[in-house]
Amino acid sequence: MSNCTIGAKILLPGSEFLLFKNKDFRTRNFDDRLVIRNGVLAVEGTESWGERSLRAEAFSGFSIAVNSSGLACCDANVRMKHGGKNYDILAQEIVEKCRSVDDAVSVVEKAVHAQLYSWANIVVATRDEVATFQIADRAKVFRRTLQTARANHHIEQGRRPIVYDGAVGSLKRYEVARRLLESAEDIDSIFDLLRSHEHGLNEFSICSHGRFNTVYGYVVHVKGNEVVLHVCRGNPCIGNFVPLSLDFRDEESLRMVAQAYPSACRP
Repeated sequence: MSNCTIGAKILLPGSEFLLFKNKDFRTRNFDDRLVIRNGVLAVEGTESWGERSLRAEAFSGFSIAVNSSGLACCDANVRMKHGGKNYDILAQEIVEKCRSVDDAVSVVEKAVHAQLYSWANIVVATRDEVATFQIADRAKVFRRTLQTARANHHIEQGRRPIVYDGAVGSLKRYEVARRLLESAEDIDSIFDLLRSHEHGLNEFSICSHGRFNTVYGYVVHVKGNEVVLHVCRGNPCIGNFVPLSLDFRDEESLRMVAQAYPSACRP
């Protein structure tokens, strides 16, 4: 079980957007596993609910990713389903196969129709559109917006949010993220959002401390043809975001990104 706060905002339609995620685990130290291949940079997802993870961490899919077309996505756990595939695999399908939200709708709907997945929220952002995919027994998409925020529960229009066992502080983190995102005007505003302790030094704040700790914070910034991943290992309130410029056409540049990434695991 993990907690996450995710979202995205278009700053300049057709040109610039920011996608963000805080990843919260039941540990204070965690090493990301970075993937760089075929026009994609991604952080591998974890199967923290799988039997294999009792012996060693099991990885599959993508937790957050961006491709050379300028499409980015990230996800947040909602509910584990026995026999369901890791929802991070859906994020991987999106970033490896899609250039637009239309593409992502097609890929997700086909995948969820064919196979049970554990439940999640997935945010997809392009220069033109931000969308949220609500993964349950079927996929529901909220699209044609300029911004979105999600945490670890499902939202039904006109109904009370659905929070499942194990999600800690999801409603509080979501409400703070949604409000701060409304007034966000630049990347510094998103850094401040990910450092937020509005509910104190605990799991109810976006920067989580306690039973769940923020092990990484991420911001993908796409502006024109420039793509930069800003990553902070550990709690963003005490750490620094390292900017990693991505040139998918330059292998040497990508090797330098891999070397500079704050993790002991190298691709």
